[in-house]
Amino acid sequence: MKTFSRYLYQKGFTFLEVLVAAVILSTGLVLVFRIFFDSSSGIRHLSNRLTAHTLLEKEIWKFKKLQWTEDIIDRYKDKSSYGDNPCIEVSLDIERINGFDNLFKLDSTARWHENKKEVNINRTFYIRDPVR
Repeated sequence: MKTFSRYLYQKGFTFLEVLVAAVILSTGLVLVFRIFFDSSSGIRHLSNRLTAHTLLEKEIWKFKKLQWTEDIIDRYKDKSSYGDNPCIEVSLDIERINGFDNLFKLDSTARWHENKKEVNINRTFYIRDPVR
């Protein structure tokens, strides 16, 4: 009974209790910050991906509005541009589809660097020559 009454009238915490509480709080804070930074890098990745898709669409629409001539394949073979975003490179590769005079295959690629690695988005479009 004597030991119980000693803890009943004790004022303050022991060093070990304070240390355990600090470890628990710091672990919780580290986890919260880690979740925050992971989600912000995910948001940045999705933002870059959305921008890349938008740039690819813009390049395709620019290409569709061109004057179609016989040398269009030579003029736009491996065309690279940076569009509105200097971090994302968009490249186009066009080729005529065998057996069809007025059908073209357009491979488009968007590239950018993210977290020390290169990210690519590839899209293929088929475009009909409006003149023929």
